[in-house]
Amino acid sequence: MVYKVLEYEGPMTQEALVVESRLCSRTVRYGLRKLEAEGIVDSRVSLDDARQSVYRICDT
Repeated sequence: MVYKVLEYEGPMTQEALVVESRLCSRTVRYGLRKLEAEGIVDSRVSLDDARQSVYRICDT
Protein backbone atom coordinates (compact mmCIF):
# COMPACT_ATOMS: atom_id res chain seq x y z
CA MET A 1 0.00 0.00 0.00
CA VAL A 2 2.85 2.40 0.84
CA TYR A 3 4.48 1.70 -2.51
CA LYS A 4 1.22 2.30 -4.41
CA VAL A 5 0.66 5.66 -2.69
CA LEU A 6 4.18 6.75 -3.63
CA GLU A 7 3.65 5.48 -7.16
CA TYR A 8 0.43 7.48 -7.64
CA GLU A 9 1.16 10.59 -5.56
CA GLY A 10 4.93 10.96 -5.99
CA PRO A 11 7.53 11.79 -3.31
CA MET A 12 6.14 12.59 0.14
CA THR A 13 6.93 12.60 3.83
CA GLN A 14 6.02 9.81 6.20
CA GLU A 15 3.32 12.00 7.71
CA ALA A 16 1.78 12.61 4.28
CA LEU A 17 1.93 8.87 3.55
CA VAL A 18 -0.02 8.18 6.75
CA VAL A 19 -2.72 10.64 5.71
CA GLU A 20 -2.95 9.46 2.09
CA SER A 21 -2.83 5.73 2.81
CA ARG A 22 -5.03 5.91 5.94
CA LEU A 23 -2.68 3.42 7.57
CA CYS A 24 -1.34 3.90 11.08
CA SER A 25 2.07 5.55 11.37
CA ARG A 26 3.65 2.36 12.72
CA THR A 27 2.55 0.40 9.64
CA VAL A 28 3.82 3.09 7.27
CA ARG A 29 7.15 3.23 9.12
CA TYR A 30 7.49 -0.56 8.88
CA GLY A 31 6.62 -0.54 5.16
CA LEU A 32 9.11 2.22 4.42
CA ARG A 33 11.85 0.40 6.32
CA LYS A 34 11.23 -2.81 4.33
CA LEU A 35 11.07 -0.97 0.99
CA GLU A 36 14.30 0.91 1.76
CA ALA A 37 16.07 -2.31 2.74
CA GLU A 38 15.11 -3.82 -0.63
CA GLY A 39 16.32 -0.72 -2.50
CA ILE A 40 12.85 0.05 -3.84
CA VAL A 41 12.40 3.34 -1.99
CA ASP A 42 14.95 5.91 -0.87
CA SER A 43 14.74 8.96 1.36
CA ARG A 44 16.18 12.44 1.33
CA VAL A 45 16.05 15.27 3.81
CA SER A 46 13.11 17.57 3.13
CA LEU A 47 14.09 21.02 1.88
CA ASP A 48 11.02 22.49 3.58
CA ASP A 49 11.70 20.92 7.00
CA ALA A 50 15.09 19.34 7.69
CA ARG A 51 13.58 17.30 10.53
CA GLN A 52 11.61 15.22 8.03
CA SER A 53 12.55 12.93 5.17
CA VAL A 54 10.90 12.74 1.78
CA TYR A 55 10.45 9.21 0.44
CA ARG A 56 10.37 8.36 -3.25
CA ILE A 57 10.52 5.29 -5.47
CA CYS A 58 14.05 4.63 -6.72
CA ASP A 59 14.76 4.96 -10.42
CA THR A 60 15.29 1.59 -12.05
